[in-house]
Amino acid sequence: IETSVSTPSIPAGMSLEISRRKLQGAEPYWVKELHYGEYTGGVQNNTWYFISPMVSVGSSYAELDGSVVTDAKALVNNQPRPGQGRFMVSLKFSSEGAKTFRDITSVKSTYTDTDMKKRLAIVLDDRVIIAPLVQSQISDGNAVIEGLNTIEEAREVSILVGSGNLPVDLASFNKRVLSPTLGRDIINSSLWAGVAGIVIIMIYMVIFYKKMGLVADLALLYNAILLFGMISLTGSILTLPGIAGIVLTIGMTVDGNVLIFERIKEELRLGKTPENAIDSAFSKVVWTIFDANLTTILAGLVLYYFGTGTVKGFAITLIIGVIGAMFTNIVVSRTVLAGMAGSLKPHRYVEVETEGRDAR
Repeated sequence: IETSVSTPSIPAGMSLEISRRKLQGAEPYWVKELHYGEYTGGVQNNTWYFISPMVSVGSSYAELDGSVVTDAKALVNNQPRPGQGRFMVSLKFSSEGAKTFRDITSVKSTYTDTDMKKRLAIVLDDRVIIAPLVQSQISDGNAVIEGLNTIEEAREVSILVGSGNLPVDLASFNKRVLSPTLGRDIINSSLWAGVAGIVIIMIYMVIFYKKMGLVADLALLYNAILLFGMISLTGSILTLPGIAGIVLTIGMTVDGNVLIFERIKEELRLGKTPENAIDSAFSKVVWTIFDANLTTILAGLVLYYFGTGTVKGFAITLIIGVIGAMFTNIVVSRTVLAGMAGSLKPHRYVEVETEGRDAR
């Protein structure tokens, strides 16, 4: 076993050794330390280990894997060695593992403490969990890893070492195949449904609100362009739930305009001029629109934070669309209405109010 603090490469002089060990079914390789790249006390961990899965024992080779570890526990070391941590990990091996561990420790324990060959590296998922020194031959199948500084470190090592004895076989639980043609048809159907919804709403607004309905339609188109522009700018992927969020924001945009228009009509019936009616209507409705949209945005943020996958796509389009709807209602609609105030006919709304009273 060797170590390196820079990105290593296989030494040229190891070619014969590698070839020889390949015959034993194992090839030495470089692996990173478990906490590679992390900072401790301002110093980055850049340790690499050059190890072999096979350990030379006399004229043969021995291999010890996680399947022979039957138990791993984090414990407190009541008699730590000077300068070492007060925590340790207790390991227990199966009968077969105890024999292999005895043979390996009998060889490792003969080296000096400064020799890297005295260390036994424990590897999981191409990461060295820990590489403790082998102090003596261990024959009873029970071993301890000493010198750990914190109980959290001891628990982490025990969990990782213990997880190595869990045989995991991947099995297919559920499989779905969606052809590109079917997926394209679903997207196209959803888009056409959204377009149909926009057209129907635009026609409805023009029929019931005349010129002010045209303002609502303009605000609706502006918000749609703004929404798609933001999606394109952020590189977001448009999913089916995302399309649903866009359709929902269409209703949010029109809803704000309906509140504004109804308030304008009420102000006109009170005898105010179109300019004053528009100013008064916006001053009374703006906070209602703001509060309604803010609650929707908060709900979208919760969906984005706790949701996964397509739910986040819905939340993103909903949040962007609602913010755009609030902007178009408060800024765009007001600007356009102020510009066309002279063309509004207050007497129409007064006549409607009078007809309603006569009917009663």
